[in-house]
Amino acid sequence: QLMSKAVDKGNQADAEQMLNYSVKIFLFVAIPYMFGSIVFGKSILALLANDEIAQNAYYVIPIISLGTIFCGINMFLSNVLFVQQKTSAILKINVLAAVFNMTANFILLYYFRSINVAAMTTVLSYLIVFVYIDNIVKRYWSIDYSIALIIKLIISSVIMIISIIVIKRIIGESNSVALLLFEFAFGVGIYFCGLFLLKAFSRSEISFLKSVVLRS
Repeated sequence: QLMSKAVDKGNQADAEQMLNYSVKIFLFVAIPYMFGSIVFGKSILALLANDEIAQNAYYVIPIISLGTIFCGINMFLSNVLFVQQKTSAILKINVLAAVFNMTANFILLYYFRSINVAAMTTVLSYLIVFVYIDNIVKRYWSIDYSIALIIKLIISSVIMIISIIVIKRIIGESNSVALLLFEFAFGVGIYFCGLFLLKAFSRSEISFLKSVVLRS
């Protein structure tokens, strides 16, 4: 809605800045979420279901988490197409992605009866949508995914999960809610320390992030 108002007022540059900041904030959360699912997925599944399900299915969670990153970015890019009144492109690519996902699952699951197949085909369908929509959006808007920022987010996330693994080995594996909350809080602290040391965000981006948090 804010982007639409900015475009209606002729301030496309402001709308582009909103989009870029929004994508960065999303990645700020989504990337550590994906890495965190590697170390927390099994324990969370054990709490929500049982140890057997957790043992057999926990490795699917990081794959699905990767898919949510593309899915989230696709939603932001779709807003641009909506503002540009290119809604037919949104419908077209979503239909194509759905057909691809269903066809790939039908064929691959016939040969490989694994939940991994369904997860990976879903990620591929999100990736196809991203490549298609990104190509269209860049014809009208200037998008900055900030590769340098993404690298810093990944480095901070890797440091985070290494620290959590070390803590898990010291304390020991447990499905205790209290212990999981402690490990989660510890990981978040390490993640923020990594971002601070790497100077991941500029002052203007930090101010924008604060304003978003205060509004929410």
